[in-house]
Amino acid sequence: MFLLLFIYAALGMNVFSGVVYQDLIDDKDNFRTITLAIIFLFRCSTGEDWNKIMHEMSISSDSGICIDDQDYDVFLRNNKILRGCGSSFAQTYFLTFTIIIAWLIMNLSVAAVIEGLENAKTENSGVIEGDHVQGLLDLWMEFDPKATGWINVNDFVCIVVELPEPFSSPELNSCQCAT
Repeated sequence: MFLLLFIYAALGMNVFSGVVYQDLIDDKDNFRTITLAIIFLFRCSTGEDWNKIMHEMSISSDSGICIDDQDYDVFLRNNKILRGCGSSFAQTYFLTFTIIIAWLIMNLSVAAVIEGLENAKTENSGVIEGDHVQGLLDLWMEFDPKATGWINVNDFVCIVVELPEPFSSPELNSCQCAT
């Protein structure tokens, strides 16, 4: 993911480094340095106002707030303030970045879920099987013949003692249970 951010930051620096400051493009959020560009793109990857940023990066000279071809002489006359226009390439740039980063994050999320399910399956495999559950149900029916769903505490202790592993432990002593 960092490599993708770095590649798009370098491309953004090449194309958008001279764009005039606006609402969302300012001295902290811009493509003037590689560090600021990576942070700016990370912000866009979270989905925060990336479409507004895209529109500000594609501003043209028709708006009157930017200069189409700002050369060094114009830069000096403007007190060394960059007033360059954006590029129509901004739509392609931000759309491809957003699609690729969303696809990458989705794949990482799916991989994490699959790994979690595999770990849970490995941890829980072989502990309790269907025959164990059926044995519990059969023993419960002995202590609750009317199927009320309730038994007293002594009967429950007897059920726990009489059950085979994995429900019970061989160290438990058998008790005198009346069925």
